[in-house]
Amino acid sequence: MHITCTPPCKFDFCWLCLGAWSEHGERTGGFYACNHYETAKQEGVYDEAEKRREMAKNSLERYTHYYERWATNQSQLHVTKSNDEQQCKAQFVKSQLCNFHKLWSTVLEDSSHCHSQEQPPLQAH
Repeated sequence: MHITCTPPCKFDFCWLCLGAWSEHGERTGGFYACNHYETAKQEGVYDEAEKRREMAKNSLERYTHYYERWATNQSQLHVTKSNDEQQCKAQFVKSQLCNFHKLWSTVLEDSSHCHSQEQPPLQAH
């Protein structure tokens, strides 16, 4: 049940009753139970605080759920854009190669008509 706050605070406390950890030990139910919390809970001390904690927890879980969905979508969008760009570049290169091939095929075809009928036409490989 022991929690230590992050630096620079470094406060040691019980996560159930939120009391100082130095006040806990064998006399308070051991290190894995908290008699302070159990008695205060039976007296109704933590009812309102528990409700607020539960609401805050639910709110945080809801926020985390939607944030993770948003972050995943952002990541997928980035991957999709990258893939689309690569595909676009590949299609552009293929298109340019086809145009290059057509151009030279036309040139070779035209040059074969200029030669006399006795010469065989050139073939593109």
